[in-house]
Amino acid sequence: MAVSVPAAVLQELVESTDAGYLNRGESILLNRQAMPYSEMLMGARKVVDMAQGIIRVGLREADTGENEGWTNQDVLGFSENDPTKQFQFGVYNEHRGLLIVDDYMMNNGFEVDFNSQSKTFASPLSSSEKSRLRNIITEKVDNFRDAAKVSFDKIIHLDGTTDVKRTIGLDAFLPFNRTGSYGGIARTDPTIQHYYATGLTYTTGGTLEEGMNSAFWQARLNSRGSKRGKYRIICGRGFADRYRRFFRNNGGVINADTSGVKTLDVNISDSGLRYMGLPLEIDPTFELLDALYAPSPLWTLRCYIIHESALCLGLFNRDDFNMTVAAPQAEVRVIKASLDWRLSAFNKNPNSCAALAVAA
Repeated sequence: MAVSVPAAVLQELVESTDAGYLNRGESILLNRQAMPYSEMLMGARKVVDMAQGIIRVGLREADTGENEGWTNQDVLGFSENDPTKQFQFGVYNEHRGLLIVDDYMMNNGFEVDFNSQSKTFASPLSSSEKSRLRNIITEKVDNFRDAAKVSFDKIIHLDGTTDVKRTIGLDAFLPFNRTGSYGGIARTDPTIQHYYATGLTYTTGGTLEEGMNSAFWQARLNSRGSKRGKYRIICGRGFADRYRRFFRNNGGVINADTSGVKTLDVNISDSGLRYMGLPLEIDPTFELLDALYAPSPLWTLRCYIIHESALCLGLFNRDDFNMTVAAPQAEVRVIKASLDWRLSAFNKNPNSCAALAVAA
């Protein structure tokens, strides 16, 4: 049956948006194994004040007052106890556009009327036809939203230098240097210095274990005032393989027998890799970043020990994503949908995390 497209598509999109179908407040669940870092950051979302396009984050450097010993004869002093430093992070606008073009609709059996701007159907649709149209749009939009999630996963790992209009990510939070500034504060400032080490070796007597120990305990010592134990270890495939090799090179024995008999297993599965009881989560996005940017050190050779309570994704007005649909213009053979959100990623306690890189 001939219908007005894009008018028919527009009506379905608008009705869906009005019903909250496209504007879902909850995020689409991510595969933890596929995107462990962005999944963790998505779980740390919060609504933040974005006054003047800036997010301000307080960091306590030291107590500005002094404790007083006293008796009932003494006069006590009081002072306001505020964070002594303020980070300032820019707010960024993310956008992804979707086009539903005439060929796509025609290939799905709809006759296209390019001259109609009406939001009504050219001819009434049966319930089965409307259902088919909705299913077509649903598949298109779901793929669009999922693709946006994957694209955001890549962005949120980077340091922002590849595109100054994009929000900063993991490589900005935990770089392998102390140059430049972070949130307006020089990285040479001891209150924001995180532990990092490169070139850790995995041969017999190598430095990998020592580096992991130093990173983990420095991170925990520096997470003053934060809950202990909320750490994640996210690494590349190359790091995990070398971590396994270090285990073998230094006499590690696996008890692979549930009966308690000690046996040597020639392999350690990815799920069996642990450090301080924490699993090593392999992030395949690291390999993509190596292919795109060839950084030093390579992402696949990196490992991040992350205090979950330190990292946060600030959002505006509780909207994870905001889908809008513009009215089509006559003679234009496309429908446009826009996915937009305002956000900033930031680290509330920079020195509670650590970055490591193993030798190639």
